Amino acid sequence: MKRFVIFSLMITLFVAVASAQDNPKQHDEFFKTVEVMPEYPGGQSELMAYMVKVNLPKAEYAIPPGDVAVYVSFVIEKDGSVSNVTAAKSSGIDVLDETAIAHVRKMPNWKPGYQDGKAVRVQYVVPFKFKLP
Repeated sequence: MKRFVIFSLMITLFVAVASAQDNPKQHDEFFKTVEVMPEYPGGQSELMAYMVKVNLPKAEYAIPPGDVAVYVSFVIEKDGSVSNVTAAKSSGIDVLDETAIAHVRKMPNWKPGYQDGKAVRVQYVVPFKFKLP
């Protein structure tokens, strides 16, 4: 049985708090907001179109019906790549968390964000809201 997934994205409302990264290779900060925010290729409408393409695996899982949300955190790096993808807030259902994380990891490179004329790392948190039949 196919499962229909309804997703709403409110990226501008769910930008995470700035914090330092633990990776010794990267000593730069994450930024909450910057002068020039990162941009998904084609803009916000293309980002939303990409995000709604998330599909649950075809295998049957013991997922109760209803509305479920997982919040996915990720960083847009200085080169526009997506990194540090994690569940900032789990849905409590592993397969949904893993599906949302895998979908974000597959994103193409973004235009990076800039602060004071320099490319910087910007962290986002986006909600995936699944409405399960």
